[in-house]
Amino acid sequence: MKQFISNHFLPVCIGIGVVCALAVVLVVAGMKKDKNKNTPADINNTQAVTPSAAVASKPTDAPTDAPTDTPTPELPTETPTPTPDPHAGMVRSALTNEWISKEIDETRPIAVMMNNLLPGTPQSNINKAGVVYELKVEGNITRLLAIIEDWKGLDKIGSVRSARKTYVFLQMEWDPIYLHFGSSNVAQPFLNRADVLNLDGMQYEGKVYYRSTDRKAPHNAYASAEGILWGVEHKKYSLEHADHYVRDHFKFAADDTPTLLSDGQDARIVRPGYQENTPWFQYNADDGLYYRFQYGKEHIDNVDNKQITCKNVILQYCASEVVDDSGHKVFTIHGTGNGYFITNGKAVPITWKKNGDYDPTRFYYQNGEEIQLNTGKTWICIVRKQDVGTVKIEP
Repeated sequence: MKQFISNHFLPVCIGIGVVCALAVVLVVAGMKKDKNKNTPADINNTQAVTPSAAVASKPTDAPTDAPTDTPTPELPTETPTPTPDPHAGMVRSALTNEWISKEIDETRPIAVMMNNLLPGTPQSNINKAGVVYELKVEGNITRLLAIIEDWKGLDKIGSVRSARKTYVFLQMEWDPIYLHFGSSNVAQPFLNRADVLNLDGMQYEGKVYYRSTDRKAPHNAYASAEGILWGVEHKKYSLEHADHYVRDHFKFAADDTPTLLSDGQDARIVRPGYQENTPWFQYNADDGLYYRFQYGKEHIDNVDNKQITCKNVILQYCASEVVDDSGHKVFTIHGTGNGYFITNGKAVPITWKKNGDYDPTRFYYQNGEEIQLNTGKTWICIVRKQDVGTVKIEP
């Protein structure tokens, strides 16, 4: 009997117990569910809950680990590429204030005695000159002294004519190699000075100079860079400047603050009064340059076929005298005097001063301040004092 109870009744009891336990769990769960559930009556009897209260009563979620932002890797900062300096290794020209190589700056320029008679025009490579001097050499004819610093690549320079005393002293300001074909009797003693490095075509035709076939003598003598270098070596000249050379020849205005001469008189046309070639300079406001004319037409360079232009024009008034029966003139360029400075369509009166042979001619405003040229070429017309009345500056 006991065995029967153990085998049949005990499993039944266990099963009943499990069922009862499950029932209790379900009842308790239902009670919890009912406790959290509002009936319509409960809703009606409950005061409105403010949003802040609602937020406050919201069950708090179980804390979880906050997501960690993945750090953005820092990209390497690009170093800005510096803008190349277009003038690196260059210097300002003593003649024009334009940028040139150090080699050109440290090499002696050439000073060329250029023919300006009608059969000798147009000249070749005169547009390479940074500074040009013009004056009457005998009678009413003028001759030009062209100062060229970048000359080593030129194969036709001229035509070249004879030296004059005034030009011997003008060229000394630049410590150049002086190119001429013969000389006046008055000039010759000064060409023999040890500090005047000159190459005379009367001695070196066929070496330094050659004759072209397109013109008749004496209007067809030209120099070449190759010939000049031969002459320099032959005469054992140095192409380096002498110790006495004064490089600071002119003062120049800064490129961003040019000289305007706002209080000056209008100067659209400048006529230096030379009767033979009747030259004039005409201002072009579009590019700020003066264009040169003579013999009734444009003054052209025979090599580049371009009209001669310059940024600055200086009229330098000097005493002069005729020194021989040929009518050769000598100008007093040492000492002081007056004149005009013309640039950017304006002209103002100036004074000038030159102390010694090697000293540059200095130009001053009437208040005593040294003038500042604008960057570019300069043409200096030396005018006899007795001819000042023929000079015309026209608006």
